[in-house]
Parts: sequence; C-alpha cells; structure tokens
Amino acid sequence: MKTVYWEYYHPNKKEFEKMKKEALFVFDACSLLDLYTLPKSKTDKILSALDKLSKYSRIWMPHQFGIEYHQNRKSKIKEQINYYDNALIDIDNFINKPIFSDFKNHYSLNEKKIKKLLSDFFKGIKKDIKKKKNNHPKWSKNDSIFKKLDQIFKDNVGEKYPDNILVEKYKEIEQRMELKKHPGLLDVKSLSKDRSKVNGDALAWLQIIDYANQIKKPVILITEETKPDFWEDKKISSETFPKRTLIREVYDKTKQLFFILNMDEFYKFVTDKKYLPIYPEVGVEEKSLQDINSGVIGAENISQLTN
Repeated sequence: MKTVYWEYYHPNKKEFEKMKKEALFVFDACSLLDLYTLPKSKTDKILSALDKLSKYSRIWMPHQFGIEYHQNRKSKIKEQINYYDNALIDIDNFINKPIFSDFKNHYSLNEKKIKKLLSDFFKGIKKDIKKKKNNHPKWSKNDSIFKKLDQIFKDNVGEKYPDNILVEKYKEIEQRMELKKHPGLLDVKSLSKDRSKVNGDALAWLQIIDYANQIKKPVILITEETKPDFWEDKKISSETFPKRTLIREVYDKTKQLFFILNMDEFYKFVTDKKYLPIYPEVGVEEKSLQDINSGVIGAENISQLTN
C-alpha cells in the first residue's frame, strides 16, 4: 500500500530534515506581498534570510508569480493605508450607532452622556491610529521592500515561456481543469467570465515542475494562499497539510520531494533553533541566526509527517 499511496507517506521526517538543507524555496506573489503587512523587525529578518539563501541558490520565483507580485504590489501598499482610515470610520460609526437613540426616553440611561463617554474613551485610540498612519512607511514613494526583493531575486526568477511553448501549456492547463486537477481549479469559474485572464496558479505550477525537473532538487513552496487548491480539506484533518495530489505529481514528474509552508512557518525556519540549520554548512554567521528568536517550536503541518 505504501508504494501505491506514496504521497501519504512522503516526505517523512527524515526526508524533511534533508529537504531543509537541500530544497529550493519557491515563493509565490502573496507570500512576498505579505511582507508589507508584517512588523518591520520580522520583515527585516525574513529579507535577511532570503538574501543569505539566495547566495546558496536556494530561492526562486516562477515568472507568473513575479507578474502577479508586480500587478498587486501598489494595491497592497494602498490597502495597508486604507486600514487606518477604515478603523477611524468604524470607531465613529460605533459611537453614532442608532441603538443609542433608544435611550432618549429612558429613566437613567442618557444618550448624550453615553456618546460622550464613548467619544472620550476612543479619543486616545483614534489619536494613536492617526499617529501610526503618519509614521507608516511611505512605500508608494520609496519602497524599501521592493528594492531589497529586486536585489535578492535578480538572478532567481524564472524565464517566461516562449510563445510556442506557452500555447502548449495553455492546452495542458485546459486538460488539467477538465480532469479536476489542482492548483487553479478553484479559479476556473471566475476566469470563465473574463477570457483575457490567465489561470495564474496553474501556469505557475507548471513552471515550478519544469524548473524542479531542470535543477533536480526538492521544492518547498512558500505561500499565503489558504484555498483548497494547495491544502487538504480541514474537514478531514484539524491540521493543515499540503495537498497530497501535488506532492505525488511533483514526485511522478521530477522524482523530487515537495512540501508547502506558509510565511509564518518559513519565518520559524530562519529564526528558530528547532529548524536550523537550513544552510549547507553551519559557520559563525549561520550560528548567529540561531539566536535571533526562540519562537514557537513546531509548524502545525510538519507535525503530520510520518517517521
């Protein structure tokens, strides 16, 4: 049975330990865009780790995911600013909720006094939100994260498919969707409304498989995607785990191991003593990374690996 249902037994814990030192970390667009949402200290540590891994040729981004990063970078930056404005609007809406008008004719509950108390209570909070907005990085004018990523991924981005090969890949994607193969299956409905859009997840997946076949290394995909295109159904298991069909497909086509981590798990990989070393050799510089953070030990999807 273990041969037939190979994907349920691999990668095992021993194989995963080897993957930590050898695997190529592949980043999708949403994982890199997530850097704009994290505290500066955490973002800096991740960028530092990416820079180091790049020197060992341990990171890579498919061409399609690079396109999606550029398409969504400015909107992600704007989204972060909008959160401040939305928070202020939500506070004002809460204070002025019509529910307080019911107290107009009450014996002891006074509408004006309640609103005044709420307004005074939230005054400090609103002041703090406005201060944080003013101090927020001006990425729209000077995007330090992009500049660093541009440097790190300079030689670590996949090439675009030539037109003749791209045509064949589109045909393959259509066949995959007919066969209900992930990833990209959940995007079919939305894409059918706009034929000009590309099934990005499916195309990037083919790019990942082609590159894994080329370099002959195991692959660990870093993504912030939560949809079932990449993960097993949580109804079956209370813990998240990469879609086993993806693990099997990579192995069948490349003879390489495959796994998925989210950005938080990757962060533990580069800061937590439990996961280090992830570099070929542990020297003075690598050991210094081990002292960055004592963090939470254990990534929830790794706990399901077999021995």
